[in-house]
Amino acid sequence: IELFLNTEIVKVDLASKTLISASGTTFKFGVLLIATGST
Repeated sequence: IELFLNTEIVKVDLASKTLISASGTTFKFGVLLIATGST
């Protein structure tokens, strides 16, 4: 498990299991969990 704080993801490609951040960094994933939090 890896946690990336303060990283804005601008594109999710589910077919290739790839994320692209606002800074242009590409992340590959096997399983993606999006936890936005709540109050």
